[in-house]
Amino acid sequence: MRSRLYGRLDCPAALRAIARGGYVKNRVFFADEKIAVSAGFRPCAVCLPERYARWKVAKGHVVDKRQQLLAARARSRPVRHT
Repeated sequence: MRSRLYGRLDCPAALRAIARGGYVKNRVFFADEKIAVSAGFRPCAVCLPERYARWKVAKGHVVDKRQQLLAARARSRPVRHT
């Protein structure tokens, strides 16, 4: 099953999955975050916690206190596409 996540190339979770022999055959690369989102991918909770929290709030998912703080912090700063 593909998770449909996007994240940074140096994401610790992705690197662990690759080290275990997984993830590589389903890995896709995007020119920018906007394209990843339009393709139906969501931010990685490990390497992009603020964007993930903001995504989770926007989707109406229940969030814990830490994620609420991250989402609030993310809303106060402009999104920088990487």
